[in-house]
Amino acid sequence: MNLKRVIAAVILIPIVLLVTIFGSVNHYPWLFLVFLILISTVGVLEGVKIAKKAGYKTNVLILVLSNITLQVFMYFPHLRAEILFLIFALFMVLFVLEIFRGKPSGAIGRIGASLLIFGIGGLFSLFTLLQKTQIVDDGTINIGFRLLITLFAGVWSFDIFSYYGGKFAGRHKLAPSVSPGKTWEGLIIGTIIGWVVFVIAGQYLILNFLDDVTLAHTKLSLVHMIIAGGVVVLFSLLGDLSESILKRSASVKDSSKLIMGHGGILDRMDSLLFAVPAFLFYLMFFIDKLFIV
Repeated sequence: MNLKRVIAAVILIPIVLLVTIFGSVNHYPWLFLVFLILISTVGVLEGVKIAKKAGYKTNVLILVLSNITLQVFMYFPHLRAEILFLIFALFMVLFVLEIFRGKPSGAIGRIGASLLIFGIGGLFSLFTLLQKTQIVDDGTINIGFRLLITLFAGVWSFDIFSYYGGKFAGRHKLAPSVSPGKTWEGLIIGTIIGWVVFVIAGQYLILNFLDDVTLAHTKLSLVHMIIAGGVVVLFSLLGDLSESILKRSASVKDSSKLIMGHGGILDRMDSLLFAVPAFLFYLMFFIDKLFIV
């Protein structure tokens, strides 16, 4: 067992949970925003590093400032319309920089890498929408942090048991050219446990928290938790493999060495970066009475 990996998890998991709970709209909402800005900025910097290793030089300052602006715009409802302007402005700035650079060779790669890195920040910003989700029926019920913790429980369980399941029982490689350490056995073990943990967390944190009338009006049910759990696990895997293919294209093992035994922020957040929007969109499409402030 990787002791450094376990120690880091024991330290970081409570921090994330406390920030999620106390950063809810009823406590210290600025805390969640500050935390999101910090981890997304680190993620962007790691993306810049990976792009550089792959041969694409990007403008660090512009990407960092664009990401911070994006996180703030997404957090405040009256600023979300400005996100379209931000995307347009970044797009224009990237082209203007290339025009004045005067070196057309590699421009497509540099612009593409910059937009990809900005997109990574965009995935981080979707945590805000899930965290600020409410049920609006006869009254207003804030369930955002409950949704996030349910998601964390499922994704973290999937990651942990996929990793250790592969270590102890892995025989058949899942995608050796993309992620050599992943096995089908680890995937099966992680999927089963992650799915079950998600459903149990959803039952206790969400379904048991809401009264029968609200559950009926929203259509939230155990069936939806089971289906959503499957969606979350699937997109967790896709997020993990997607980050792996970016690292392989740049011939790097980890996005950084920030977290002992785990690598960087992107290494720890890759599964969540796809699982959060997948869960959010599932709720938006299939659950009634939801409102994002």
